[in-house]
Amino acid sequence: MKGPKTEDVAEMLIQYINSICIEELSKELVDRMSQIHPTLQQNFTRVCVDWFKELSEKKYYDLRNEASVLLAKRLRKELDSSYLPHV
Repeated sequence: MKGPKTEDVAEMLIQYINSICIEELSKELVDRMSQIHPTLQQNFTRVCVDWFKELSEKKYYDLRNEASVLLAKRLRKELDSSYLPHV
């Protein structure tokens, strides 16, 4: 089975995040993700961890993403020492 292209998934996520209230997004997305298969939950967590690692490496940021970058920098050591097994 061939899935959607990464760039298409990213674009859909960008449009989704940009088009609705972030509080609604967070609640609805978290609710939905908590209902999927545990293996898929683990895989989604891997994506989130990779996102935080990427953010933690940003050298340049401004007030629009400063809080996210600084949070990622604080979390980085914990993320690096954590293991998410493929089960």
